[in-house]
Amino acid sequence: MTMQRVDHQAVIEALQTGESQNATARRLGVSVGSVNRIAKLNGLEPYSGPKNFAPGAAEYSLERRVALIDKVFAKAESMLDTATTPHKLQALAIALGILIDKRRLEDGEATSRTEIHGDEVRERLASRLDEFAARRRPEQVA
Repeated sequence: MTMQRVDHQAVIEALQTGESQNATARRLGVSVGSVNRIAKLNGLEPYSGPKNFAPGAAEYSLERRVALIDKVFAKAESMLDTATTPHKLQALAIALGILIDKRRLEDGEATSRTEIHGDEVRERLASRLDEFAARRRPEQVA
């Protein structure tokens, strides 16, 4: 694999004039990742989408998304009586849970989760295991 030398100054100038990272990469014959890396190294803003994006388009999209979610809700409701097996009921319940979550997001309601990561997970698990082990040990007489 051959490495192509990237003209950093040409990338910087293109981005500063408003050319997109994709267009810059195509024009200079380099990868978008290279353009992005050069932008970051030189403190340029990350790409934030097209500059001519119409605010009305976002509102239109919101209306369409909400209408689609509502339509799927109606379909799911009509399927409730046909979900006769545990597998079908589980699939319907999962779909409804996702729909509810998505609709709440579209309505601007925050959906929060209590998530734990890394060391906190290990600490909680170790603590719970210690509790279970203590319950299983026969009481020792001093």
